[in-house]
Amino acid sequence: MLLVAITCGASDGVYKLPSTYLSALQKAGLGGVILPPQAGDIALPAGVCGLLLPGGGDPHPLLWGEQPHPGLGEVDPARDSWEIALCRAALSADLPVFGICRGMQLLNVALGGTLWQDLAERGGSLAHWQTAPIECGWHSVVCRGALAAVYGAASGEMRVNSRHHQGIRRLGEGLRAAAYAPDGLIEAIELPERRFALGVQWHPERLAAGEALFAAFAAACGG
Repeated sequence: MLLVAITCGASDGVYKLPSTYLSALQKAGLGGVILPPQAGDIALPAGVCGLLLPGGGDPHPLLWGEQPHPGLGEVDPARDSWEIALCRAALSADLPVFGICRGMQLLNVALGGTLWQDLAERGGSLAHWQTAPIECGWHSVVCRGALAAVYGAASGEMRVNSRHHQGIRRLGEGLRAAAYAPDGLIEAIELPERRFALGVQWHPERLAAGEALFAAFAAACGG
């Protein structure tokens, strides 16, 4: 079985990762090696074929030169530094990188992009924190390029779930938007020059339609 590295965070001294990520990887034929934040030299384990950056808390705004705003949620600077370093290492080695929710935001920040600390600052009429169960689609997105091809959406439009209060403000270097919400917020990003470097703002591991995206990640990893 091919193995991919997957990061996680901590709460009250306990490392936590929802099992749905590993389940989605396993359905795609991949295994996961969980990497919590650690001190010392930062390097991906030998033999992993990709990196998955999952959801979690808010990245610290000091990473892109802003002071914390009132709408900022819980942050974990140790996790931020760990994930950004691993992300850059994976991109340098041209290993497939897949970011989900916070993971998409970290991919953007790792490449010099910025975030809205809270979408209330941006305004808009679309609710990005759904009140329906996370397994339900919440709003539509219009996909572009490779992402539209993965989902086989001829029109480029599909329905996704949504549970976030931050979002991409300025794209990082080399990144391009791969999906938009109806209010114009970027919902997916890709780094075209890499074998597979994709981030989505929704949670495909909790959607039946997400299996196609994990299958594409697995294919890029060699599965």
